[in-house]
Amino acid sequence: MSDTTDKIKNGVKKVRGNFMDYTDNIKNGGKHLVITVIVTFLVMIIFCLACFFITVKGAEKVMVPNVTGKTLPNALLEMQAKELYPRIQLKYSDEPSETGKILDQNPKGGAIVKAYQFVTLTVSRGILVEDVEDYVGKNIDDVKLRIKALTTDEDVSITMHEPVYMKNASSPGTIIAQEPEAGTPIDSLEGVDFVFVVSSGMDE
Repeated sequence: MSDTTDKIKNGVKKVRGNFMDYTDNIKNGGKHLVITVIVTFLVMIIFCLACFFITVKGAEKVMVPNVTGKTLPNALLEMQAKELYPRIQLKYSDEPSETGKILDQNPKGGAIVKAYQFVTLTVSRGILVEDVEDYVGKNIDDVKLRIKALTTDEDVSITMHEPVYMKNASSPGTIIAQEPEAGTPIDSLEGVDFVFVVSSGMDE
């Protein structure tokens, strides 16, 4: 009976010892796993930071092209060729012929910058039209070109009907009357429909 009891006690001690050893192994293994994860994470952060600084410091330097006075599509192509990013700003200008062209840029053409930087391009959106202009006395062909430039402004709906010709002492092609009248506020009209009476001269 005593021998059996001793065997049971020894067996229990052995099982308990094995269990404690197993528990210690798990704890030690868990610590190693946590340390491994932390070290791996730190290595990844250092690697990412190194790549970032290498990219920033290693960016190629390029000369900013001079695109002032050029059309926006051409300016964008030149920016792309130099690996520069355009930042577009719209602005009214005084000349209809400037519509869609670059009025100014920053940095200026010829400046040396790193690639992949932004260049601010100020683009003309046309002239700001508030009142109907006085076209009487002007040549109809010149006025057609000016009104065509005005139609690029999306804020103003402008239509020009076929001119009405009549005999007049003025040179042929000269506008002698217009509708709407000069000075009519644009914002008071739903859309501007121009009708011009044009001199055909005095010849039969």
